[in-house]
Amino acid sequence: MTPTTTTDAVISIEHVSKHYGDYTAVYDAAFDVRRGEFFSMLGPSGCGKTTMLRMIAGFESVSSGVLRLDGVDVSAGRESPAQLASWAEQIDLVVPAADGDGALRADRG
Repeated sequence: MTPTTTTDAVISIEHVSKHYGDYTAVYDAAFDVRRGEFFSMLGPSGCGKTTMLRMIAGFESVSSGVLRLDGVDVSAGRESPAQLASWAEQIDLVVPAADGDGALRADRG
């Protein structure tokens, strides 16, 4: 997948809003998180922090605006974050020859 922006943002939020009927949970949010940056969202209860994180994670759709993950527009449902990360489920994280005792011996040198 080729990034669609010229920045090095891994998360790009451009005028993103989320509506539930007449209720607006997120209105016109815009920010970038660049590779290597640490970020946090602060605010009072009900201001949209969880909704924004749920949109980034792909659990909620974006009502308007553009949400890009590593340059890929996921706001229109063309590729969900879950699809982009689905390869991670394919990785076998357990080394077949290792057991608890072997791991402990390996850790001790």
